[in-house]
This record gives sequence, C-alpha cells and structure tokens, in this order.
Amino acid sequence: MRPLTLGQAMWRSLGLMTLVIVIIMCVIPPSIGEVVPVLNIGALVTIPDEERRTNPAYDGTFEEESEATIRSYLLWEEIVNSRGGVMIGNSTWRINLTLINIGSSVEVAQARALAACSGQAPGDTPIKYFLGPYSSSLTEAVAYSIDQCNAVLISSGASSRDLFVCADSSVCSTPVGSRRFQNLWGVLNVADRYYSDAISMYKLARAKSLAIFYDDAFPWSLNVAHGVRSAARSNGYYISYDQVFPKNSSNALMTSFVDDIARTNPDVVVAVFYSSRARSFLRSLRSSRFLPQGLIVRLAADDDGALSDLDVRFIADINYFNKDLAGEDYTDLQYFPPSANLTSAARFFRAFSDRWFTAPGGNIEAVALVAGQILHKALERAGDAQPASVRSALASIRFTSIVGRVQFSPFGFNEGLQSITVQRDQNNVLKIVAPLSTANSELIYPLPSWEERTENLTRFSSPLEHGILVATALLIAVSLGCVVFTAMYRRRTVVHQATPSMLVIFLAGSILLYVGVIFWGLNPTDGDCNATIFFVGTGFVCMFASLFSRTYRIFAISNNTGYRNSRKDVTDTKLLIIVAALVAVEWVPTILWMVIAPNRAVLVVPDPVRPSLSYRYCRPQEPVGLIFLGVYLIYKLLLLVAGLILSARVWNVHRYSVETKQIAFAMYNLLISLTLCGCSFLIFSNQREMGFLLRSISVIMGVAVTVATVFVPKISVVCSRKKPRSERSRYRPEAGSSTGAPADQDTRVRFSAADANAPSAGSRTGTRTGTREGLMDSYLGAAATPAPAAPEVAQPPSELTQLQLEVVYLRGIVNDLNGRLAAYEPSDSADSSSRASVLQQPSVAASVYSASGPAQSERGSALRKDMFFESVAASQDSAES
Repeated sequence: MRPLTLGQAMWRSLGLMTLVIVIIMCVIPPSIGEVVPVLNIGALVTIPDEERRTNPAYDGTFEEESEATIRSYLLWEEIVNSRGGVMIGNSTWRINLTLINIGSSVEVAQARALAACSGQAPGDTPIKYFLGPYSSSLTEAVAYSIDQCNAVLISSGASSRDLFVCADSSVCSTPVGSRRFQNLWGVLNVADRYYSDAISMYKLARAKSLAIFYDDAFPWSLNVAHGVRSAARSNGYYISYDQVFPKNSSNALMTSFVDDIARTNPDVVVAVFYSSRARSFLRSLRSSRFLPQGLIVRLAADDDGALSDLDVRFIADINYFNKDLAGEDYTDLQYFPPSANLTSAARFFRAFSDRWFTAPGGNIEAVALVAGQILHKALERAGDAQPASVRSALASIRFTSIVGRVQFSPFGFNEGLQSITVQRDQNNVLKIVAPLSTANSELIYPLPSWEERTENLTRFSSPLEHGILVATALLIAVSLGCVVFTAMYRRRTVVHQATPSMLVIFLAGSILLYVGVIFWGLNPTDGDCNATIFFVGTGFVCMFASLFSRTYRIFAISNNTGYRNSRKDVTDTKLLIIVAALVAVEWVPTILWMVIAPNRAVLVVPDPVRPSLSYRYCRPQEPVGLIFLGVYLIYKLLLLVAGLILSARVWNVHRYSVETKQIAFAMYNLLISLTLCGCSFLIFSNQREMGFLLRSISVIMGVAVTVATVFVPKISVVCSRKKPRSERSRYRPEAGSSTGAPADQDTRVRFSAADANAPSAGSRTGTRTGTREGLMDSYLGAAATPAPAAPEVAQPPSELTQLQLEVVYLRGIVNDLNGRLAAYEPSDSADSSSRASVLQQPSVAASVYSASGPAQSERGSALRKDMFFESVAASQDSAES
C-alpha cells in the first residue's frame, strides 16, 4: 500500500470528525441546552424539628405521623425526577417539592397554607398544588385556605366524612349534604367505613356483644365511632358499652373507664384513639388484668418501634398497606411494576427501606406516596398545569396502586379504596385477616389472656408440682427416720433378723425413688430427664436387691439341713455382694445410655398463640435410646419375676413365715406400682397434668406402702411392751426361783427320775415316728402330759441378751441328744429305728416345756416345734456322719 500524502491524510481526518459530530447530534436530544420547566408543589406538613425550635408550646402531636409523611413525599419527588419528571402535554416538568411547616395548631396551619398558595410566602411564588398534612383536623384547617386560593390539595392523612360532606351549615359554606371543599381530594376512604370488615369478621367468629370507647378530641374519632356503631347494629351486635372519653381528661382517668368496660364483659372492644391515648388505654387494660375476646385499637398497625413498650399482639386494626399485599388491585405499573419475585407492595417496601434505612411502619408512608402519584397522573391526564384542568382530571381518574384502587366519589374521597383488617400474630408481625381475597392469616379469636401470652417452662411452677414436692419431702423424712430407727434398734431381734445393712440399703433405694419423682416433673430439662432415669432405676434396684438378698438367705437356710453351716455360709458380706452385683448390672447400661444417646427434653407447642400451654417432656433418641429404654425396663421386670418366684419358694418356712410374707408383699407392691406408672404414662399421654399426678402418686404410694410393709411391724414390736414370739425366753422359770448361773451346765433344767420313766409318745405319733417331724413330735410328746413334778429351772441372769439365751438353750438340747447317741453305739447293721427309739425318750428339753403343762398356747408349741426340729436335725446329721 502506498503511503498517504499530507493532503490526503488531512481530508480523511476532517471526514472522520464530521461523521462523529453528526452522530453526536443525532444521539443527544434537542432538549439539551433548553430550560426544563419546574412545577412547584407544596407539602403542608408539621415539621417536628422546626416546631421544637420555634414553638415552645409544641407537645409533639402527630410527630411520628408527620415524619413518616415527609419521608414518603421526598421519596416520591426523587422517583419522579429520576424518571425525567412529569410529562405535561409535550413538556417534561421537574418537581420542586417545598416542605411548608404548618405547625400543630389549626390557626397557624390555616394562615401558613394561605400564605403559601397566595404568594405571601418567602419568595412570593404562589403554589397551586399541595400535598396535605396528616390528621383530619389540620387538613380541615388548610382546606379553607386552599379553597380561597382555588388551588388543588391532595390529602394523604384525612378520612373524616365531615371533611368531604357538609353536615353542619354553620361550619361550611355549602348546603348540608353537599361537597364541602371543592378543591380537596382524599386518598383514603371515609372513616366511618374503617372497621366494617373487622366487625363482620368478629361476628363470623361468634362474637355477640361489643363495647365502643372513643375520643372526642378530633372529628376523625367521632366519625369512626359513628361507623362502628352503625356496623355493629347491622351485624346484630349487642352494644354493651358506648362511651366517649372527655376531651380535656387526663390519661390517669383511663383506668376507671376500663374498669367500667370490664364490668359489662363485652366480647369485642373497639377503642378509637390516636397514638398517645391508645397507648394509655392498652396500659390500663394490662394494669386492670382485663382483656376481651376481641380487641380493635387504632394503633396496632403503627410502626413497631413506636410500640416497643406495649404488648399489641393479637390486636386488630385497619390498614391500607402491607408488604404482603398481592393481586390486581394492588399492582402499581407506574412506579413499582411487579417482578418475578416481588409484588408492587414489596418493591415499595424495599425502596423505602433502602432510602431511609428504616422500614415503613404502617400505611402512612404508602398512602403519602400514592397522594403524590395521584397528582402525577392528574397532571399528565390534564395536559396542562392549570388547576381547573387538573381538577377535571382528578374527577375521572382510575388506576390501581400499592394501597388499592383509586376512584374518587363526587365528594372527593376515594370510594374505590377498601381497607384491610390486620392483626398482629404471636411474633408481633402484622397479618392480613380481611378481606378474605387478600388474607394471609386467620383471625385469632378469642384472644389469649395476659397470662397465656407468657411462656412458663419453669420447674415446680404449678400447684400440682408443689403438692408432689411436699409429699416427697415428707416421705424422704420418713425414710430417714426409719434409717435412724434401724441404727438405734439394730441389736433387737426383730431388726437384727432382718439384717440392718439390708434395711439401710432398702431405705436408701426408697429415697432415690422419691428424688427421681422430683426430677420427673412437668417441664423437665435435659439434665432432669437423665437424672430421672438414674435415680429411679438405682432406687428401684436398691430396694429390690435388699429384699431379694434376704429372701435368698431364707431360701438357702430352709433348703439346707445343716442349719448352722448354711447360716454361716450366707453372711451379710455375701448379701452385700449380691446387692452390689445387681446395682452394677443396673449402672453399666444406664451410664452407657447417658453417654451414647442421652434423653432430650422436647418442647411441645400445642397453641402458638398461647405460649403458657407449651411444655417439655423427656424423649429418648431414636433408635439407640429406645433400645436402651427397652433393656432398662426388661431388666427390672426380670428382677421382679425372679424375686416373686423366690418368695413363693420360701412362703411356708415356719421360722420366717412372717418375714417371707412381708418381703413377698413388698415385691408384689413394687410390681403393681411399676405397672400403674406405665399405664398412667401411656393412657394420659395427652393429659400431661393428669398423667404426671397419677404416675407420681403410683410411685410415691408404691414406695411408701412398701416401706410401711417392712417397717411398721418392726416398729410395732419395738414400741409394744409385750415381746414378740421370736424374742420370748425359751425358759420357764418357777416363781420362787431367783438364782442361776451363767455356765451352760447351770442353765440346764434339773429333772426328776420320774421323767426317765415317762411313757413313750411313739404310739401317738403314728406313721410320723420315723420321720423328722415324727422325731420332733415324739420327742416333745412328754409336753402333752402333765409332769410329775415341776422342774427346777435356773433363772437366767438379767445381763444375758436374748440371743445369748437362745444359744444357751439350743446348746443344752444338742448336748443332751449327743450324749444319748454316744451312749448308744449300734452296730453297722442297726437300723434307723433303733436310733429313733433313743431319741423318742423324754429329754431335758421336754421337761422344760412340760413345766407349764396344758396351759401352753398353741402359738408357743408351734415355735418350740420349729426350734426343736432344727436342733434335732442338726444333731441327727452329725451322729450319722
């Protein structure tokens, strides 16, 4: 390629520059460089910060509402200008929004509004379009001035019917029943239609009576009260209370009015107040502990931050905006067209939150923004910026917004707007309950009481638990008293024969079971669940093991003819080993259970709106926890079955007949208690208080009756002056004898020679003579016949204990029998009948029992037979060996 000459390069550069200029001129709109027209719009609001600086009398009235309104007006200005402005005819006008502080009094508001619309304000620029203040009273004040200036006023916070319809010719310049202000247009519907849907909803919920309590300080509240009264009558309510709160009354008098309402006991209460008095009303409800089944207060839809010091849950209110609103009636195609994931209401909620770093508190912000949107649409529809054209456009305007339909009535209010009924749920979140087409929750009726709103999972908080706690404490004291009794009287035969160490273990088990009942409460924690398993299981095994070991000792003795050797083999140490083994078998799986899969306290919420009904219960982890639970229960069932079988084997042992029956009954009682506890747990699983009562009673009574079975007879014997059969002396001393010696030979009974010639009792024993029972009967046969002479019996010394006397007595019998067997030395071919004949002769022991003659009681004879049988059996076995 040939290089370009200088001339060619210059012409080529010039061509490129020309092309760029042409492209720029085509892209840039012709409006660049032109002056964009500005539309001045005034926002008649109360500016709280400015009022505090300039007005010492300002008391903060409508402060929060005014701040919310100002924020939405400013957001609307930013949205419109960011889109290029308002297209009026063929021109695009930018919005210049001016905040005009109208103060908080009617006189000041009227004067400042007149100055703004007539050009008397600073700058002398008349303003023909205004966005109104919050509240009907201030809107009424500025509406007079706007009519005088023939300007346009879009109200965002006024809904009193008296603003739009002339009801009193003395306060309006138009005929009664006609439109009052020709230049006023309201975003809201009239106030007397506010609560019609809410009252109808409560009627569907079977409410019958209604109370109306309202404030006469503002026209709005009077209109709302009138609408409530009309709606109540049309729905067939009985109005039990209809009272106005005097205008100049202090909030301190609110409690007396609340008490009057409580005395009428209405189903639904409608309180029509602005914020400060609405708060006072709610505080009075709380202090009076009164709460109707339904409550409507013009406060529940306000900002959450403004209600942080109040419990406004479950209170109903009307509203015009909620971020969950959806449907055609709440679709805004101009500012917030819905996207795939967000509705128009949700998009406004996000935009407001992003701009002001706080969420909109209620419907005030949304309604204020729609007020600017109405003016925007009216200007575009009018085609020019003249107020007359805009008024004509407003009369025919129709569209949907984030608060619903916009359609003005001939009187200037928005008759197309339908209020929504909202109610705060248990989480203090506003939910839509009416109309049903937009509802996202059901109406909560009846309301939970003040007490039902608080979750109560505290242990031992119910009177039922208090009663069980007192009962277990008393029974623990009883068990401790039995421990003291066992320690004090451990050497008494009635306690000593029952093995004091086993009795102490038995009582320790009862105390552990009582403690387990305490942990097994209505609202247990994780620790309580595992402590219950440990204490109940260990206590049960301790009680059972002590009974089982004592039963085993009786069984071992009764099934071994070598009484002395068998008793020596089954020592207290071996009994303790048995108890320790059974407890160890209980502890090993229980500890593994608590380590591997411990029980958990599960929270149950039967009614989310009534947290007081929530409770916790113990639940094993699945499946490992259930396996351990099965092992836990089966082990105890096997122990009970084994104990009952062993008790049946020793039921008729004469020497321990009373003791064995007591032990068997105690085991049987434990089985019944365990069965009742399980049945109550299964049957009353849905009635937890009844189930808790029955299972606690079954355990407490079962343990208490078992302890009483074992200890009441022993305590009765110790406290009784008459000694029991087992403690009565085997001696029958003569009345005149007062001497004796401690030596064995001195404590034997002296008998006369006539005893040696006493007739044999073999003929009266029949076939029992060759048996062990026959030997006993024939040996004691002499006791059935009167003795020729009363034997001289040595009086045992008083310092000898009862146990020593028994030893001495039994030793005498055994020595006497051993002497007879030694004198008779039969050959290997001798039969047992020869030895039996020797044993059938009267002995010293027979003389002892024959001393009292026929006067011996049957009970004493049975005891002597039992004691004699054991002694003779031991001697006979020794001789045969």
